[in-house]
Amino acid sequence: MLETLHRQYVLRKNDIGSDAHLHAKGIRLNTESWEVEGIGHLCIMRMNFLFNLVSMETVVLSSAHKDVPLFNVDTMRFGSTETFMAELYDTQLEPWPPEAKKAFEAIQDQNRDLPEYEHSGHWYDPILFPCSMAKKGKGYSARFTKAADDYIDAFVKQLKNAPECSADEKAAKTAAFAGRLIAEGGPAADTMVKLFGKEIAERMIRKHMYGI
Repeated sequence: MLETLHRQYVLRKNDIGSDAHLHAKGIRLNTESWEVEGIGHLCIMRMNFLFNLVSMETVVLSSAHKDVPLFNVDTMRFGSTETFMAELYDTQLEPWPPEAKKAFEAIQDQNRDLPEYEHSGHWYDPILFPCSMAKKGKGYSARFTKAADDYIDAFVKQLKNAPECSADEKAAKTAAFAGRLIAEGGPAADTMVKLFGKEIAERMIRKHMYGI
C-alpha cells in the first residue's frame, strides 16, 4: 500500500512518539502512519512474538477527502497457518456505485478455490461489503500476497476519480466506526486492550489507526 500510494500522492509521515514501538508480555507492536495529500490517513501496524512464529500486519486507509469505503488489509501467521483479509466497510456519505465493486468481485472470483476464514460473526458484518475477502489456510502465502496486492491496486486506482466529500462529515463516520470498534470489539482491538490497557488501545485505534 505504501509504495503504491507513494507513486501517485504526496505522503507526510507522522511523528507518533513512543507509540511507534510498544512492548508487552513478549509481544512487539510497531506502528507507522502518514497523511496522504488529498486522500486521508494511512496506518501500518505490525505485531509479532514467539520469534516471529506468530505475526500480524494491519494496513488501514481511512479516507477523509474522497467518499470511498474504509479499507483495511490484514495478514496473520500462526506457525504455518496464514489468514488474509481485505475488508471494505461502508463508512460513506453516499452509496458506493455498483460498478466500483466489480474490480473487487473479479479478485474474489479468481480466488474462490482458497479456503474461507470462518468466524462466529462481528458487529460490523452488516456494513462489510460482500466484495471483501477473508481466507485462511496453509501453503497459500504467494496467493494471499497476490490477492492483497490486487485489492490494494484496485482500491488505489479508484481514488483518483472517486467523488470528493466533506472532510468533517467523513471524519464523523470514521469516528463512529472507531467508537463502536472500541466499545464492541474486534480481533485487533481486543488484542490491544488485553496487552496495553484500554487507554492506550483507544489512542492507538482512534489517533493512529484511523487518524481521528
